Amino acid sequence: MNKDQAMQSFLKICNSEASPKAPCQTYLLTASRFLEYCRTADVATLDESPFRDYLLELHASGSLSPVTINHHNSIIRFLYEVTLNDNLPMIQDYPLQVFVL
Repeated sequence: MNKDQAMQSFLKICNSEASPKAPCQTYLLTASRFLEYCRTADVATLDESPFRDYLLELHASGSLSPVTINHHNSIIRFLYEVTLNDNLPMIQDYPLQVFVL
């Protein structure tokens, strides 16, 4: 599935799920920005790494509030779970690191 096919599928699902058109346009814009960030030919091969990198980049920019970043998080999770049929893990176990003072 390429980017255009993913966006068409996303728009079709979004329009069937939500009646107001304004939120659908916002969702579409956010999903499109994420897919542009990923720069991959086959979006079906995306894993959680670009998702996390994108959210970290949004946070690092300092121009968005935590609520807005959470909004992006929700839209991209919707893209993964509904459009791409891929569930992202909610919590990932990381090994504890030893900090040396």
